[in-house]
Amino acid sequence: MSKPILVAEMVRAARSRLNPEQSVSVKIRIHKNLDETVRWVKEVEAAGVTFITVHGRTKSQRSSTPPDYGAILELRKHISVPLVANGDAYKSSDVNEIVKLTKSDGVMAARGILENPALFAGHDVTTADAVKRFLGYAIRCPIPLPLVLHHISEMTARMPEMGKRERKRLMDCRDLVELVDWVEEKWGQEEPNSN
Repeated sequence: MSKPILVAEMVRAARSRLNPEQSVSVKIRIHKNLDETVRWVKEVEAAGVTFITVHGRTKSQRSSTPPDYGAILELRKHISVPLVANGDAYKSSDVNEIVKLTKSDGVMAARGILENPALFAGHDVTTADAVKRFLGYAIRCPIPLPLVLHHISEMTARMPEMGKRERKRLMDCRDLVELVDWVEEKWGQEEPNSN
């Protein structure tokens, strides 16, 4: 964020090595002084960026601070490439509201997509099928069990059937076999890696 000229050089270098139909994008946070952000996006846009994602918080703001959608709306006036807004997209209604408030061309979800990978399929809560599908991926492309448990814990956090007892049972799984058994017991016998 403090080196827009360096970022612009990186964009130019990437652009020079790609086909015209391939995209080069950047994601930024806003500065306290929005004029700094405007200068930053103009520098990077002039370098040939395809789209810009703007997170509506400064680098020092925590996720508990509401995003500044007004700042993203103000930046919209200065950005001619597609603008993607980022910050607190958890449900379809959030996505629609963010587009309305920012006049952005799209919305990026980070924590929201971790909690609900079915968000952009129109689901406000993770589906059992999404959990099974993720588990299938984790079996085929192994990642450490604590990370798998973390992801499934995040994905199931808003599911109505996930009370304290179920959450404890999930977190007590000691290996992928126990986790597969837990998922099958909870949502049926379908193999989690069938997708």
